[in-house]
Amino acid sequence: MQKYIIIHIFRQIFDGVGLNKQYRVYSLRATCLTKLMDANYPLPLIQQISGHSSIQTLSIYYRTNPKNIQNALETLNL
Repeated sequence: MQKYIIIHIFRQIFDGVGLNKQYRVYSLRATCLTKLMDANYPLPLIQQISGHSSIQTLSIYYRTNPKNIQNALETLNL
């Protein structure tokens, strides 16, 4: 299946459930990769799943959230 077809299908799904135009396939990809990273799966495994040639590329997809920030600060006793 070609990339533009997948994007079109997801756009229809997003529109059908009322998600606005700010959400894209990229948003779904970023959410999935962030969840894997938050679950502490090894980065080389996530790299393979995502198909990236470099682990550094994963940092583009990672989304911090207030809970993770709070947990990190609690670990540091701040």
